[in-house]
Amino acid sequence: SVRSTIKSAIQADPAFIRGRMVDLTESTGEEVYEIAADLERVDPAPADDMRYLKPQFAPLLHRHVEGVDLKGVDTAVEAAHMVDKTVLMFEIEDSGRTGQEMMVSRTLCMQSLRDGLNESRGEEVEDVLWVFDNPTDALRGALACRRTILANQRDPSSPQNTISGFGIHVGRMLFLQGTDVHWGDPVNTASKLGQDLATDGHILISEAAFNMMHPERDFGGVRFARVSLQRSGVQFDCYQA
Repeated sequence: SVRSTIKSAIQADPAFIRGRMVDLTESTGEEVYEIAADLERVDPAPADDMRYLKPQFAPLLHRHVEGVDLKGVDTAVEAAHMVDKTVLMFEIEDSGRTGQEMMVSRTLCMQSLRDGLNESRGEEVEDVLWVFDNPTDALRGALACRRTILANQRDPSSPQNTISGFGIHVGRMLFLQGTDVHWGDPVNTASKLGQDLATDGHILISEAAFNMMHPERDFGGVRFARVSLQRSGVQFDCYQA
């Protein structure tokens, strides 16, 4: 349902060409309208219709244009957007809160974590998914989060959420800057490590990511233990901090 204040704007949109407004004033006591449409006659938008999308999505939409050179498009997309990145993923625990209180607490917790992640040169893709140029910065970001969580727990006025674990992995991935497109093994493996396997606030670093770091030089005060874990029949050789 929509109110009369936006009725005209909706009717003027080309997407409304098959729709109609049904007046609900009599049944609701308010001047509101219901959008009805002939669903059998809805025309699909053309594959290159960018009216409601960010320009970064154009290459992906172009794959669906009739007669396009699909191999050529994919080669161009890969050249422009397949990049080597390090992914950090973690899981925020909500301390038994439910409903609106849980959402508020989680939002405040995430706000408290962003400074450390940004200072570590991370880029936020989702609230619990951050992308870095290298594993060293990703580990710095995870350690900053862990320090912030400990500080919050000492302050009753701060959000009392905990983080069950962090996962770090590196590799090539499809990454469209400024969008939520982030596909590839670094995302999948970091999620497995940080959201499925890590517990008690530990940081799990894939072997590939760990081998790209200089832990003794850059993280002299951090202890690392090599561990082998399994999930869904897959073995993960990694380092726990």
